Amino acid sequence: MMEDPGTRFNYNSGATEIVASVVRRATGTDIEEYAAKHLFAPLGITHWFWKRSSSGLIDTEGGLYLEARDLAKLWYLFLNDGKWDGKQVVSSEWVKTSVAPFIPVSSAPNAPSYGLAWWLYPTGKPSAPLYWAGSGFGGQIPVAMTEQDMIVVFNGWNILPGPPVAPRAPHDGPACRCGAVNAEIGPLHRVASGRGSRHSINDQWRICFRFFDADAYEVEVCDYH
Repeated sequence: MMEDPGTRFNYNSGATEIVASVVRRATGTDIEEYAAKHLFAPLGITHWFWKRSSSGLIDTEGGLYLEARDLAKLWYLFLNDGKWDGKQVVSSEWVKTSVAPFIPVSSAPNAPSYGLAWWLYPTGKPSAPLYWAGSGFGGQIPVAMTEQDMIVVFNGWNILPGPPVAPRAPHDGPACRCGAVNAEIGPLHRVASGRGSRHSINDQWRICFRFFDADAYEVEVCDYH
């Protein structure tokens, strides 16, 4: 190795790709088959696509395609300490270890940290819990807000050069320029009709919510300018 582990952050998809081989050697099972039985089935996930390399090995660095609701289930599983419907699907010890900050991404103020494959964002409040996030290709962004007991999933496919395309045309507000998207909640969250909430991600971005009823809300990702 060029450097000791934990001394410098370097996002390395190749290291994550090795997980497919590690799981096969440890369990004797293809990682997709293992996940289907031990993770997807307990959560009721029945539709997915997991692409493979030319050698037939599963792409564990970013090749799993899920519906937004099913991606939210994975985040909610960790928010619920690895339990789903009262059953321990992932060990509590692994949940705590994986979402703990391992190394800062940069030395910039309020920079995120990286856990065990989690992006961990400060909320801007002293001693407040971090947001647990993913950052998928094209704009797939699931976020767990532990204080609010809330999961938010953004879908996107901004894979071409140029500025990102908002789900709806941005509109000007009194405090920020926003691109609004509608999101489905279902039974994962308890909300009250007409409530609103704003949560800072960092010094530049915040997420704004307006709850309509128990089935839907409006989400706005806003900058402060």
